[in-house]
Amino acid sequence: MRKWKVPALLLAVMLLLTGCAPKDAGLAILIGLDKTELAQGDLPCRSYYEGEALMVPLCKVAETLGYSSEWDSASKMAGIDDGYIQKATLTADSTTAVFEGKLKMLNMSREAELTVKPVVVEGVLYVPADFFTEFLNDVEYGEGIVTIAPSMNYTDYIKAFFG
Repeated sequence: MRKWKVPALLLAVMLLLTGCAPKDAGLAILIGLDKTELAQGDLPCRSYYEGEALMVPLCKVAETLGYSSEWDSASKMAGIDDGYIQKATLTADSTTAVFEGKLKMLNMSREAELTVKPVVVEGVLYVPADFFTEFLNDVEYGEGIVTIAPSMNYTDYIKAFFG
């Protein structure tokens, strides 16, 4: 019983000091319909929990989903564009994400409140995984695995209207 206490204590101390899990800890994050595993080895830290929210690297996840992304480290602002109907702008340390977009005659522009403020860790912006539901993705939590993939309804819509 004592064997797991020391590693657990070390992980807890590391999380408190660095704000993220070591590179060899954490969940497998699967992205897209083909369930590509998110490569996290070159990031400052793997995805981690901030309270109840799983924090994931915004640009890495967005680009794996096929979106374009921009990161301005000076202003700590990031932009994500799905290339079809909407784009979002996020700022580190703000829970507000600003969306711009249009779907035929439906205005998709809005502000959305994030459950946790985005955080910059060594130049990489981490956001709550649930942010991607705003881009019509499903976020599913399993044992040791989190999947972020386009909602099938959204995928069917895009194919029908954009080819």
